Amino acid sequence: WFFNRAGYLNTPGYSTAMWLGDQNVTWGENDGLPSAIKGMLSGGFSGLAINHSDIGGYTSVSNPFVKITRRDFVRSKELLKRWMEVNAF
Repeated sequence: WFFNRAGYLNTPGYSTAMWLGDQNVTWGENDGLPSAIKGMLSGGFSGLAINHSDIGGYTSVSNPFVKITRRDFVRSKELLKRWMEVNAF
């Protein structure tokens, strides 16, 4: 049993599971929970039966400089709960 992060045309025949990579701890369309859902659906349609993303996103950062730029990456309880629901199935 192993995870792949990248693949090619015949990957579903040789891989046991696909890992989606590192998403941010946000609701962001391009790199948050919605992107993980899109990745899992796309993988399923491509023949990858088992997909995985990091529950709650990859990392949570609370840094004063980050707060100045208004890009605070702190995981909310709601996001964590929703991500657990997504990855349960």
